[in-house]
Amino acid sequence: MLGYHEIDFDSITEIIEEASDVAARNIPTLNDPTNIDFDIIVKINYLNPDSIRRIDLDVYITELRDNRRETIPSERDDICPICWEEFGTELDINSLSCNHTYHHHCISNWVEKTLTCPYCRALLA
Repeated sequence: MLGYHEIDFDSITEIIEEASDVAARNIPTLNDPTNIDFDIIVKINYLNPDSIRRIDLDVYITELRDNRRETIPSERDDICPICWEEFGTELDINSLSCNHTYHHHCISNWVEKTLTCPYCRALLA
């Protein structure tokens, strides 16, 4: 095993960049989450077990973006549990599968850190 001072960091950086380029060329875009090649996902997961969480996250963020809606009159006085501001006449909110509602920008930022509902901690994906 190499000691810390024996590692050639330039070579390692080059290997990481090449691997990133190969992955970027071979991973499908997630504009259509139903069009993901399962074989590629299995290969990615084999190389990086945490990758499935990242794919789940990307798919869920796409779903949030596609499922934005405007507030209904009964929600206008409700408060977003993340930013503590009223929904008002906001045209850009999301309701999760657990029926909790948030401003779109608030919940989008939240799910990038954790795939659970901020209020009840239900798993989102």
